[in-house]
Amino acid sequence: MNKTAKWLMVASAAVLVGAGANALYTQYTYQNNGGIATVGVSLTDLEGNLVTSLDWGILDNDTAYVWDPLNVTNISNVPINLTLSTASPSGSIISLSLTWNYTAGTVIAPTESVIIELTQTVTATGDWSYTTVIEAESVE
Repeated sequence: MNKTAKWLMVASAAVLVGAGANALYTQYTYQNNGGIATVGVSLTDLEGNLVTSLDWGILDNDTAYVWDPLNVTNISNVPINLTLSTASPSGSIISLSLTWNYTAGTVIAPTESVIIELTQTVTATGDWSYTTVIEAESVE
């Protein structure tokens, strides 16, 4: 094998190894724009601004992100508990975890508020979205 052929083999191998190493360390990030639906409650930020959507921005796969604290106010005339769910997923979501720090069963009286923080972890292969649903259930 001549010098030129050996040099081309070494250069090709270096390119392949470099590409493989780059693929191992690439952090994938995707855009998310999510709506929020509330039933029986009002949702505001801590300055009192009504929150109608959650734009989590560009996120890394498999990384937990915590949203700024939110104020959830009971706007019904009966005591309530809260539930959290998701709806209308779209795009390339492979897995989604949405949790919060609200303790299930905590009763919220009419006009009272609680502060919550939402934490989301997503795995996706491209842009995606879903709707966060915070719903009041009356306590009997």
